[in-house]
Amino acid sequence: MGDKKFDEAKLLYDLQTKSDINSLEELIPFLGLSNQPQELIKRVDRLKKGMPAEDEFIALAIWMGKCKLIHKLEQEQFPKVSSEKYQVPDLLGVFDYKGKEIPVLIDVKVSEKEMLPYAKFRLTASKYEKMTSYANLLGLPLLIAWKISGYWTLFDIGEMQIHESAYHIDSAGAMKADLMYLLLDSVHIIPMPHVSFTFVFKDLDIAVKKAESVEVHNMKIKAIHFTGYDSKPITKMSMPQFILWLFAEHEEKQRRNGNLFEVTFEVPENALGLPAFALLPLILFQTSTQENRPKNWYEVIKNENYGNITYNQFKKAMQDGLGVFIQDILKIVPHKHPDFIPPMQKEEEV
Repeated sequence: MGDKKFDEAKLLYDLQTKSDINSLEELIPFLGLSNQPQELIKRVDRLKKGMPAEDEFIALAIWMGKCKLIHKLEQEQFPKVSSEKYQVPDLLGVFDYKGKEIPVLIDVKVSEKEMLPYAKFRLTASKYEKMTSYANLLGLPLLIAWKISGYWTLFDIGEMQIHESAYHIDSAGAMKADLMYLLLDSVHIIPMPHVSFTFVFKDLDIAVKKAESVEVHNMKIKAIHFTGYDSKPITKMSMPQFILWLFAEHEEKQRRNGNLFEVTFEVPENALGLPAFALLPLILFQTSTQENRPKNWYEVIKNENYGNITYNQFKKAMQDGLGVFIQDILKIVPHKHPDFIPPMQKEEEV
């Protein structure tokens, strides 16, 4: 905390993230920061793994509409001897919970290489005790926001168990204690099997040309069909509803009938679906045009650029179908209530 090498790495990270600077190799000697540039670059790379995750969680919390305030906590603490007893977590957030504003501390962690359901998370006993001491001093719950290969969980640090001088939790334990539904109002979106979207093309000129043994056809769209799981046609759909379906798991099928060519994208049996918080990165980084696409999560929260569709619009889209949309295309499953609710939130049985 607060050592010169960390300060230099943080300065470089901020310069690169908040500007168009790309080459750190040229910037380091220009600023006279270090005589070991490669070591400094490695530190910046480590920050790139942690800081964007903090920015992403902040963006998700704001977009989902239940967060009233969230900010990063400056982790350079004084006097330096205080770091022997206390460690400051990454964020402080205030959430609307049952009509009351509930403040919580949040430490953000990322597991990039591990996959569900086998991921495991470990905190040294020293770090666990220092962060909990800080939280107890302020009288606030301390939550861990853990990102596992793109999937977020949010759980109370007390869920971790001591084993061989460190505290541990696996992904199954984290999901059992998950507070994403209670604090962020998240749900799980599961597509109904056999829901399909079909493009019918008319082949105007068969084999217009051949390039490397591949036929290139001149086609135009003749029709588009969207059907529910019971093969009934869906004739009306809002953009949020379409995006909800668009990001579901699909299998592509092709069929030719004379000069007509059909391409169908169909939801398979037992499709996994996705949590609602996964919609934001898909909207921002996969459906936006190049000129409107943010460079990183910091740019998202700085410019308050959360795309053209809010989470409230998605929730309204889920509700507006009055059974037709939900039953024929998707089913919405609220996240399971956690086994444990931090004391400052547990004002009544949920």
